Amino acid sequence: QAGIAIITEGEKSVLQYMSYFGTKSNICVAVCGSSVSQYQFQLLLDAGVKEIALGFDKDFQDMHGKEYEDVVKKIDNIYNKYKNRITISVLFDK
Repeated sequence: QAGIAIITEGEKSVLQYMSYFGTKSNICVAVCGSSVSQYQFQLLLDAGVKEIALGFDKDFQDMHGKEYEDVVKKIDNIYNKYKNRITISVLFDK
């Protein structure tokens, strides 16, 4: 209904989102990992999602190391796979 879905890595993030905003406003889903499968993506499209916001774990300390490069590569892979079919945003925590 909202047209947007926040995609996280784990189920705990979905439960946290639900505790903040309630079940009726829950637009958060978990992929149980760090990639979005074609099946998961198709489920979102079938539900009417027009934009996804990737809210993956911050697996790096600073923006100058290999860990940061790995996170960027992971996000780039998802972006390049689905960019022609949906709007994609990225969320980072501090």
